Amino acid sequence: MKTTLTILFATTLLAGTGLAQRQAPTHDMSRAQAFFRGGDRDSDGKLSQAETRALGVSHVLVRKHDANGDGFIDKSEFYVAYRSMVQAQGESVGGDLDNEVTRILAARKAAKEKADAEARAKHAERLKQAELQKVEEARKAAAARKAEAARKAAEARKKAGETRPEGQRPQKERRPTPAPQRRGSGRVGG
Repeated sequence: MKTTLTILFATTLLAGTGLAQRQAPTHDMSRAQAFFRGGDRDSDGKLSQAETRALGVSHVLVRKHDANGDGFIDKSEFYVAYRSMVQAQGESVGGDLDNEVTRILAARKAAKEKADAEARAKHAERLKQAELQKVEEARKAAAARKAEAARKAAEARKKAGETRPEGQRPQKERRPTPAPQRRGSGRVGG
């Protein structure tokens, strides 16, 4: 990491030795972009492992700043790494570079939060589906138990000699109900 910064800062110091002695250089977006373009030898918009090695950047640093895990350092990943390296060396970071890195980190955070929310929603849906499946299995098991009980009851009736259809209750014996008697008019004797 020190080698990379040494190369980076050597070009700055050689260009304006007198100015560099008076104030520390400010690393802004134009300087970061120029450094990235200088390292991107095949101009594909990302730094490969070979390109980062040529710049003197360690593979540990590449792995640390490879946010999407593709093995390359794209421009946004590079800007974050560049600002980190500059700050580690105690150099000043320009406002435009600082704003861009802040924007990049906020976008990453928002994307991560969105992905986390989607993952939580999928997990909740899986739990809901599993619960619905358990309820359905319990309903089927209850229906199977009810059918088995009806089957056993039918077998028991058959053994007892009953012939009524399955599921039908025996009817109560009906006794004829006496007809209501009319009472007289309420007069006595007459």
